[in-house]
Amino acid sequence: IHLFLATERGHSITRDAVCQKRAINYLAMVRTLASKQSFFQLYATKPPNHQSSPQVTSSSDESTTTHPVMEELNAQLNSLTQFFNQDYSDNENEDDLQLPIRIMYNMLASYSKLNQEYTDSKSKNKNTPGKSSLVGTASATIEKAFRLITNEAFSTPYQIHRVNMGMEAIQLQLHTKKISVSESIHFVALPPPYNSIPRGTWLRALRALTSREIGNISVAFNSRSIRCLVPSERTVWITPSDAAFRILQRLVTGVGVRTNNKSKNNTNRNNSRSRNTSGNTKQQLQYLDERDFNMVLHSYASLTQNQMHAAH
Repeated sequence: IHLFLATERGHSITRDAVCQKRAINYLAMVRTLASKQSFFQLYATKPPNHQSSPQVTSSSDESTTTHPVMEELNAQLNSLTQFFNQDYSDNENEDDLQLPIRIMYNMLASYSKLNQEYTDSKSKNKNTPGKSSLVGTASATIEKAFRLITNEAFSTPYQIHRVNMGMEAIQLQLHTKKISVSESIHFVALPPPYNSIPRGTWLRALRALTSREIGNISVAFNSRSIRCLVPSERTVWITPSDAAFRILQRLVTGVGVRTNNKSKNNTNRNNSRSRNTSGNTKQQLQYLDERDFNMVLHSYASLTQNQMHAAH
């Protein structure tokens, strides 16, 4: 339709052969549709939106997008995006990077409030249509916010404050249910698969923790400089090498690690075979790249002091 209107208005079309062929096909289609007076008047007087085509949405989709909690979550996500789009100075401190974590606390509080709302309605035998759709959309929005933080935190050039921001975000997503803001507000854990961390995020964190930049900072200032992933509000600090080793353990056992659908299907098949042969439902071990193991070993051996026993 756009190519048709451009042609009718005398604008030139690209000389690319493929595009010209597509333009001819579109032109023939639109001319057929334009035989109807109403259609021709609609698109001749008001060209369609260039960004998105009109779509038919159901009442449940409309209620999901217009729900107050979803509007609040989207607003928080936009604030987070704007925060990371701004320019950073090399001298940013840890306080500057607490804003993304506070935003995540607000998003999880809104999500917990949504779950409490539906729980109360269910206890009163009230009908709550679209619950699964709304909860799923809210969970996906929070997941997008978490990945926005971790992708920024574990990007080069590595900085200790950013890495700790990413570790705190991972801890918040993994142990949401065990963290409370106050006596009256308790977070609700995200549903699967959003209560685990994608494997790619774990690998990015592993590369950041074993990097030379983080290792040198740990040696020069404080060896225990990385936030530990513990299921509590208490902050525990460990060395980058120890933090990397704990991630390595997760990559082997698969605890808290989210894989793609293909890997899940293969794991399910392997689990089915193991149940048929051994009669148990033991968790399937994940594969481990030798390079990931060697990064942790190298971190123990060369980037920290007095850690040869750990390397051994």
